Amino acid sequence: MKRLHLICNAHIDPIWQWTWDEGISATISTFKSAADLCDEFDYIFCHGESLLYEAIEKHAPELFERIRAHVKSGKWVITGGWYLQPDCLMPSGETFVRHIAVGKKYFMERFGVEPTVTTNFDSFGHSIGLVQILAKNGYSGYMACRPYPTQFEYPSRFFVWRGPDGSEITFTESSSYNSRLGHVTDKIDMELFGGGMSMLGSPSAADTRLDDVDYILWGVGNHGGGPSRKDLCDIEELNIEGVEIVHSTPEALFADGIKVGGEVEVSLVTCMPGCYSSMARVKQAFRRCESLFYSTERMLAIASQSGMKVDYTAFREAEKRLLLSTFHDILPGSCVEDAEREALTIISAAEKTARDYRSQALLYLSMCEKVAGEGEFPVFAFNYQPYELRATCKVEFMLADQNWARLRIIIPWCLMQWEEKFPHSLSRRIPR
Repeated sequence: MKRLHLICNAHIDPIWQWTWDEGISATISTFKSAADLCDEFDYIFCHGESLLYEAIEKHAPELFERIRAHVKSGKWVITGGWYLQPDCLMPSGETFVRHIAVGKKYFMERFGVEPTVTTNFDSFGHSIGLVQILAKNGYSGYMACRPYPTQFEYPSRFFVWRGPDGSEITFTESSSYNSRLGHVTDKIDMELFGGGMSMLGSPSAADTRLDDVDYILWGVGNHGGGPSRKDLCDIEELNIEGVEIVHSTPEALFADGIKVGGEVEVSLVTCMPGCYSSMARVKQAFRRCESLFYSTERMLAIASQSGMKVDYTAFREAEKRLLLSTFHDILPGSCVEDAEREALTIISAAEKTARDYRSQALLYLSMCEKVAGEGEFPVFAFNYQPYELRATCKVEFMLADQNWARLRIIIPWCLMQWEEKFPHSLSRRIPR
């Protein structure tokens, strides 16, 4: 008998065709609806991204406590464990590590859970460098929906994704993460008996007939929504011969004897390639801020070891702003103009905070240096790499004696020489 895992979710873009204020409104609405349905139905709602849970905790504390109760009962499951679902091609490896570290820390502190299967459903591609990062952070599985099978030849439904260092995880691609409102049974029929469902819930040409143990992602997404009462009622009444249908989670799916076949040892690219050449200002600002943040962090570490007392509260908030700017509809360049402006503001705020901390560390460290001698111009250079560097340092400085007295004589003399050559150019504009 086939066993079909139904994994209910609600894809929510915090910033895309809208700005953050609308994104968090959609999050509150979706999470409240999902919590209400957890009270009424025997199903499991799955959702990750600590960014959204932090917003719920801040703006809707009563709802947050309801969610915690559902997590404890097993009817609500924390998935992925990242801060959000970022672009998975352009950020540095360290930034991916921070997404995991920030997300896992939050979910462990608030819910006492640590996911072992991560989910980046809507990212447009996945760097091979992720495999090592994921494996070394305790992940065994990875679920995504892009690139599409027409863009990348997957060896099977579940396969081994191997990194350059030999690390391995099990990867699976689904044609879509969502289903149309009230039409989850249509998606089940299509994927069980041939054909598939596209990202927006319409039929696709792909043949995705299920293995003995397989799954379907469902729930209204793109701007929240999640499960509906009609969908849950239809699932309760659904009876397909030879198929056991269970409400499930990514971890339960990967532990259920899935058939893993084939190996991939390259990056999984590419989907939506055009956006990677758009919104250049966001990309440039992000790269500048990313470099500044990590170099400043190293400087702060040295300053702290030298005795400086550092309050990292604002710095950690800047880190979250940096992570938010990597969102898969921001950094690649696939959001509307208002969202682009908000992204630049977010990056600018993170950069300003990092610069303030850098100034604090720079001043502390430089004051520990010896006083400059007569005729010396002190230059403080900080190598933030853990190895020796040869680099060109550009320095601008002013002379100790600016010779202003001599300039007061030279400038009028120059003006007189100019006026003799060009009598009509200065006489009416420069007073004698």
